[in-house]
Amino acid sequence: MLLKIDVNSENILKNVGGRIIIKLDYFGEFSTGAHLCTVEGKTLEDFEKNKVKKSKNIFVGQNGGISIG
Repeated sequence: MLLKIDVNSENILKNVGGRIIIKLDYFGEFSTGAHLCTVEGKTLEDFEKNKVKKSKNIFVGQNGGISIG
């Protein structure tokens, strides 16, 4: 299984050693931290030819709460 993570690259403060720190921009009560999707396979070629299985957004509230929807 493959996992794709979409984030606004302008908001990445640090991306080192498998850890990404993202600055969140709020619109109302919530900020969309990242969009995630899974695809069957093990290679980039698999990712490009297979359909997305599931996708979710990570939302972060102004008080630090995390929701996945």
